Amino acid sequence: MIRKGFSSRKLIPSEILNKLNKGEEATLSLSEALAIDMNILFCSIFPNITYDTTAVKALGFIQKIKFFSDILAKNTNPLESFNFLLQHSSDTARAWACFLVPYLSKQFENSLQIMYPLILDKHFLVREWAWISLREQIIDNLQYNINLLNYKHENHLYRRFVSEILRPRGVWCKHITVFKNNQNNILDICVPILKYFSNEENRYVQNSVGNWINDCAKDNLEWIKQICSIWDTSNPHTKYILKRGFRNFKVSIPL
Repeated sequence: MIRKGFSSRKLIPSEILNKLNKGEEATLSLSEALAIDMNILFCSIFPNITYDTTAVKALGFIQKIKFFSDILAKNTNPLESFNFLLQHSSDTARAWACFLVPYLSKQFENSLQIMYPLILDKHFLVREWAWISLREQIIDNLQYNINLLNYKHENHLYRRFVSEILRPRGVWCKHITVFKNNQNNILDICVPILKYFSNEENRYVQNSVGNWINDCAKDNLEWIKQICSIWDTSNPHTKYILKRGFRNFKVSIPL
């Protein structure tokens, strides 16, 4: 019998939490991921590495993930640790793998290749860490790096990765300031991608594209309205994306 994820940390049975902490089971909800004691998990997976366990307590969730990735980068062969974690049953362990990638390559093009299996990971949270961990790399040379993204990829998980890593505001991560300010009309580089995604059939990707539009509208409402005004609103997929994207705004686009 497949268990369901718990919506609250308080509801997680001790036996399930124990398995999560030991890396014997994957989380099925964000609440379960937040409930994990990463000190216990890390020591279970890497018992021979010592560090200051008290340093973790004051850190936020993502900062904790980065903390342990940093430890692995400094105390192990990063590539060997990455390959080991890539196959681990714990999604949190694979999150550490995501944040090891910037240690393996400083070039976004190479990082994309290394990250590929995690971009397509079966776990929803690992897929989030995949784009969040490469966010700063793509921003460093945005106009060049955006051309490395295969937004027409056949796998919808990769297409969602493209949408998420380019979100102007993003989630749990650094905002793309030049997109928010639209310096030198830099948002125009996103037009081909948005156009391609405008009739996306997969709901997972649709929601992401809608969120992209919503992000953009908070700072550049007129620009995104103009871009979307020529989309085919007779297409039900397009109509859904636009409704989600402009859910917080009054627009003249026929929805």
